Amino acid sequence: MAHGTNPPRLTPIEPPYDPEIAKLLERMMGGPAILPLKLFRTLAHNPTLLDKFRGVGTYLLNFGTLDPRDREIVVHRTCARCGSEYEWGVHALFYGGRIGLSQNEIEATVPCVRDDSVLSGREKILIRLVDQLHETSQVSDEL
Repeated sequence: MAHGTNPPRLTPIEPPYDPEIAKLLERMMGGPAILPLKLFRTLAHNPTLLDKFRGVGTYLLNFGTLDPRDREIVVHRTCARCGSEYEWGVHALFYGGRIGLSQNEIEATVPCVRDDSVLSGREKILIRLVDQLHETSQVSDEL
């Protein structure tokens, strides 16, 4: 079966949204001016699930123990290595800029980009970590 040939089983909801859903989506996106992600609008078919997802996502992205910049470098590289274009794009467009990553820094997370001079030494180590985990499912003693 070819990738992307089947229509989605559940399409994202479209505006106008139910007022409670609209409030929830607005909180998730950080304001009314930003179109809610398709993922969130798809989950919105089940408001309880969307609310639980919001809670987990908020915790993972905002209250974890990783520095937000480190977290985004790891997320971007992991998405790039796994071919997760949609998720990489979400983080590149929505989260990367919010935590201060430049366009060049975001692009340096893609394996085919050779110029990683915009990344710090620590960030280059994080890239190596993701690459090693992706390739071997292990972390060497050296790394």
